[in-house]
Amino acid sequence: MSLAEQVQMPAGYGLRVFDSVSSTNDLAREMADDPSLGNMVVWGLEQTGGRGRSGREWSSPKGNLYASVLIQDVGPLAQAANLSMVAAVAMGEAVASLLPGIGALGHKWPNDLLLDRAKFCGLLLECGTNKSNMNWVVIGSGVNIAAHPENTPYPATKLDAYGFDQPVSALLSAYVSRLDYWISRWRTEGFSPVREMWLSRAVGLGDMIRARLADGQELVGRFQDLDRDGALLLDIPGKGLKTITAGDVFFS
Repeated sequence: MSLAEQVQMPAGYGLRVFDSVSSTNDLAREMADDPSLGNMVVWGLEQTGGRGRSGREWSSPKGNLYASVLIQDVGPLAQAANLSMVAAVAMGEAVASLLPGIGALGHKWPNDLLLDRAKFCGLLLECGTNKSNMNWVVIGSGVNIAAHPENTPYPATKLDAYGFDQPVSALLSAYVSRLDYWISRWRTEGFSPVREMWLSRAVGLGDMIRARLADGQELVGRFQDLDRDGALLLDIPGKGLKTITAGDVFFS
């Protein structure tokens, strides 16, 4: 059985599997120009030029999951930014279904997943408009299964350390299935149910955290909540609530 045959795709999704790619997100973005392809999943067994947010390098050895999902016709791009949290909820549910009883799993704002406050998954959202004037989103995911990078800004871990014994294809199947479910709910019900589910596993909610903004400014405050669009609400002592739409979060 080929690798592609081991992955169960929901209706309306195509799958392309590559032994080695520069970046699954790059390939998915190229496919976005052809709306006739519909929704596509690009799976690379390894990446030679993987990247995270802000162009950071993403270590991509074989044995981990590297996949990008192209979603066509997502509507207004401002609202489509919610899909990074949709994907986080979907990936969290997929991992939990294959590691029953894993209570240490959490969502880290804006788009990471943690186990015992150590990162095992990063998500990268990219969007655009194709030649047919249709808006699209590519959701890239990198999941540490057999290996994790060293010397990272905050702790990293891998699923194998928690007893994960499934093939990578099983995680991809579970993830895309849950992603399709949550995208359907997001389209019909809006962001509210996604926000509620994301908050149910939010790491650091109610705690003092440090937020580093894109301009290098650092703010310290209590992680109070998410607003209705998914921005972080930081309660800064003596200054009140500040809405943060982009940045990195660090825990004490």
